[in-house]
Amino acid sequence: MIRIGSILGLKEESYEIYKKTHANYWPELKELLHKFHFQNFTIFYRKGTLFSYYEYVGNNYKEDLLNWQKCELVRAWNEEMRKHQIQIPDSPPGDWWVELDEAFHAD
Repeated sequence: MIRIGSILGLKEESYEIYKKTHANYWPELKELLHKFHFQNFTIFYRKGTLFSYYEYVGNNYKEDLLNWQKCELVRAWNEEMRKHQIQIPDSPPGDWWVELDEAFHAD
């Protein structure tokens, strides 16, 4: 299992709609999360910053992530969410969610 943490900006005025939209996210997305071996997906928010956490339980993270990103449904969801999101200043070109290095973990 691989633990993934990442950050992204959110327009502060968009928080309530972002939260409401995710409370009613498309059921097909949940199926795709499982298909590509992502579990325990959680998004936290504080003052314009989103922090996401999920666990990857497959055998080829890079391949599954690329295939996830190619799904038309995922692309449509991301396009809808990007209306509310803001890239963080040091994000690589074209990247939205910026993965973080794991500094500590304890079970």
